Amino acid sequence: MIKNYKQITYRYLKVQKKRTILTIIGIILSVALITAIGTMVMSIREAAIKNVIKRTGDYHVIFTDVPADKIDKITKNVEVEKSGITKANGYAPLRETTEEERGSISIPYKYLSIRGYDKESLDILPYKVKEGRFPVSSDEIVLEKLVLEYFPKKPKVGDRIVLSLGKRMMVKGEDGKETVEPQYLNGGFDYSDLGERFEKEEEKEYIVVGIMESDNVWYESHIYDTIVGLDKKDLKDNNYDIYVRFSSVNKARDKAEKIAKNIGLSAENIQYNNDLLELSAQSPSKALNNALVQILIFIIALVIVATVAVIYNSFNISILERISQFGLLRSVGSTPKQIRDMVFKEATLLSAIGIPIGLFCGVLAMKIVLYIISLIKFDFVADFEIVISPIVFLISSILGLVTIYLSAYGPAKKAGKISPLDAVRNTGGFKKETFKKVKSSKLIRKLFGMEGELAYKNLRRNRKRFVITVFSMVISIVLFISFSSFSNYIFSIGAVSDDEVGNFFIYSPGNLDLNNISKELKNIEDVKRVYKASMGYADVLVEDDAISPKLKALNEGFYDEKRQGSTVVSNSNIITFGNDNMNALKPYLKNGTIDVEKLNSENGVLVVTTIPGYNEKTNKGAIIEGFNFKVGDKILISEYADDPNEKDDNLKEVKVMGILERGLLSDEYKHNLNGGLNIVSTEEIYDKLIDGHSNSEVYIEMEREGNNGPVKEYLAKLKEKDSNFNYVDYSEQAEEERKINIIMNIFLYGFVAVIALISCVNIINTISTNLILRTRELAMIKAVGMAQKSVKKMVALESIYYGLIATIYGGIIGTGLSYVLYKIIMEIREFDWMIPWNSILISSIGAISVALISAYIPLKRINNGNIIDKIKMEE
Repeated sequence: MIKNYKQITYRYLKVQKKRTILTIIGIILSVALITAIGTMVMSIREAAIKNVIKRTGDYHVIFTDVPADKIDKITKNVEVEKSGITKANGYAPLRETTEEERGSISIPYKYLSIRGYDKESLDILPYKVKEGRFPVSSDEIVLEKLVLEYFPKKPKVGDRIVLSLGKRMMVKGEDGKETVEPQYLNGGFDYSDLGERFEKEEEKEYIVVGIMESDNVWYESHIYDTIVGLDKKDLKDNNYDIYVRFSSVNKARDKAEKIAKNIGLSAENIQYNNDLLELSAQSPSKALNNALVQILIFIIALVIVATVAVIYNSFNISILERISQFGLLRSVGSTPKQIRDMVFKEATLLSAIGIPIGLFCGVLAMKIVLYIISLIKFDFVADFEIVISPIVFLISSILGLVTIYLSAYGPAKKAGKISPLDAVRNTGGFKKETFKKVKSSKLIRKLFGMEGELAYKNLRRNRKRFVITVFSMVISIVLFISFSSFSNYIFSIGAVSDDEVGNFFIYSPGNLDLNNISKELKNIEDVKRVYKASMGYADVLVEDDAISPKLKALNEGFYDEKRQGSTVVSNSNIITFGNDNMNALKPYLKNGTIDVEKLNSENGVLVVTTIPGYNEKTNKGAIIEGFNFKVGDKILISEYADDPNEKDDNLKEVKVMGILERGLLSDEYKHNLNGGLNIVSTEEIYDKLIDGHSNSEVYIEMEREGNNGPVKEYLAKLKEKDSNFNYVDYSEQAEEERKINIIMNIFLYGFVAVIALISCVNIINTISTNLILRTRELAMIKAVGMAQKSVKKMVALESIYYGLIATIYGGIIGTGLSYVLYKIIMEIREFDWMIPWNSILISSIGAISVALISAYIPLKRINNGNIIDKIKMEE
């Protein structure tokens, strides 16, 4: 009986360095992937929480209209970690609004919303003072920078101002009764077309102690936030708002409801910081919470399958290499249990080396990704820190260890069952292939010659080797299809957007000419594009089958109107972005062409077919293929007429020359909304179709890292020239959103790249070892006269055969899993599923290419050796 048989394991690992290193690399990649996923999730979550707190405040819930005598029951509750008190003190009119400023919003004044804050609430909320300090007493005030120009004399820090405080009285409802308009949190407001007046209650003098920046990107607003001090010693009224952060976010909604019930408040008196709660899986939507958990389980399960495949192949090949060694051990008295223990000992040793390195590499990979992202100079990254989570390390180690032992179990069991006689003769792994006759294929011989026929026979004569190799490639293809589908679905539901809404938006030109403004803007340095977007409103007449059943189901009854034998699609828009910007639509072109000259000569248009909507039956958002147009279809357009009887007299026919996934800029230009159809045309076609009811706006897109200063100065001068000229400065917001999208792209595609790397290692491991194990066989083929060129062709054709067979199985399984993933993500938002042809094609070509490359290096080494020596070698 052998006592120190386990020492053989150490010797084997030392002698077979390449095999050992390849197995360790597989373990490292597997553990690193699990660690990187966990670290990425924890780090992004932590950074997102910091970002939400920076944007909305560090609180979970707000209790509104709390009586003074109930405040302590909230702030001193055992579940509350910290709290802050605020109080609405009323509105103060700044000046009357002009007719142009009011537009469609009937509000008579520009108001200050006066609200008192205690020190704790200012610590919780994201307000930042640019100049001066926060108020500490009720006669001190902080103003937004935007409002300073509305005072008769622009106030500075230290100045005293007198404000008239009071209530906004509105007429709402047909009874004509006035009601007091509540003072909303976070600058929100309402208005009434039936009338509003301001009821003054008192005048109060304040000392300006600070100036803060406004988060409002609109140049013109109606309600501006102000901060005054709140004296906690004199709490008397019944309209206090309490910001609360719980010690534990778990079941935060239940805790809030319980506290509210205990002090006599209703559910209407509770407001949640939903953005912060959703990051802790405390979304009000159970479907969303469940979907996120299912996605995480799905990804981890696939990763485990991938790692099992990689490591199993390494161990299985290792066993095949040592069949004769195990036979010798069995011949001198080793038991099957001892043989199995040797394999598990090997697994333990490799785990001890690979798992710690894998944990380190997983964190290192995240740090490298973070460094790349940091080069973008994005504020989000300033708050982004790699979270070294002990839980992630523990879970990664356990999953890695379980995966390794699962991978080793099959080969260990196989090693223990090896017959001493068969093993010494080295037929334990291949004994069947010598006797099994494989039928020839005349078609393959005719297409690929004798080398192709031999390659085909090699595939079929050893079922186990064939299954292992194909399984390895199938796993690689399935992984790539599944994870690339996951990335595509994330984009499909709008979690990551590549929208460019421009850095500046002119929404009201006043009495100025938008055409001249557009031309002048194009000549300013660092201006990339100027979109003069025009929109006209129309009814569109289409064939009934051009409207998808899903769209009809979402908008029941909306498409019932018929005219001249066609179905009327109301709420439709005719749009032009300017001829210079038509090429910006090319990334979203699904079919057809975008050629300004052809569109003009053939009266052609582009149609947007996808529609974002809301399914009331499932209470979920939906993105569907709403229209089924083909290039060449004809559409009738009826511009909205003042006289309904003129509808049929104003029909104009256009030809569909392109199908778009979406448009550009803001939602109304980008998507089909309210059941309508967006039709994009050239400027010339637009002028033919739309005579009136048109609206034009200008969007200005800057070069990345471009200087916005000249454009800001130009727009400010236009504002001075015409007070009715209004615009929005989206500069900072556009840059932040652009960088967020870059980061999400890096993470998503980086994730797919890591999966692709693991898949490649898997294929390389399998194919190269396959050839090494067949060294003697290939030498014998050369010995009987096959040229080296023919051997290479035979091996190359084998790799292609493996790839094609794996593509069939991998494509089917990968497509099935992508559909499962689609059904999970559908719980978040509905969208149309499509077979992932691109992913199937890329993974298939990639798998075959990697297989060919994998075969080249070992084949070169085999060919360079002495044929007689190779024949004498043990397999």
